[in-house]
Amino acid sequence: GPAESLKEVGTALRKPLRNLGLLSGYATSRIRSRLGATATLDAVLHDRLKKHKEYFEKHVAELKAETGRAIMKHRSAIVERQLVLERLANMAIEMLATACVISRTQSLIDKNGLQATERELALCDLFCVESGRRFRANREMLGGLAESIDDMRLSVAGTVRKEKGYFVEDAIL
Repeated sequence: GPAESLKEVGTALRKPLRNLGLLSGYATSRIRSRLGATATLDAVLHDRLKKHKEYFEKHVAELKAETGRAIMKHRSAIVERQLVLERLANMAIEMLATACVISRTQSLIDKNGLQATERELALCDLFCVESGRRFRANREMLGGLAESIDDMRLSVAGTVRKEKGYFVEDAIL
């Protein structure tokens, strides 16, 4: 996984000449991802699904990058960062669901033809757009202000737990 490969890179940096292949491979992959290189989906899809495939490939690269950033930032404490892990998991879930919808829609096109699957294509379009929005919302919550909001949320939750509930005098609150 990402943590193991980063650990290998860290170990390789101690003896860079001996581990030149590993370090150059890591550097190459980092440069490619910075320049926008993405993973490709090696599935034959109808042209009507091409845009969804491109967004899916882009999301694969973004999930990889965000996972790497989270591991670099939190290191071994990543297992304690439940809200960060939740967002990464939600991104992965959206990608899985999108892959399933695209695959099923392609199967229906293959079986019934393009004309007979217009309704399913419309549903696929809608699902992929909405899933992309949820994916982006989770990705955006991984950076910046989200960490301070997470700390606030955890503080409030800790207080509620300590006091065994949230009680107020005024029922309007």
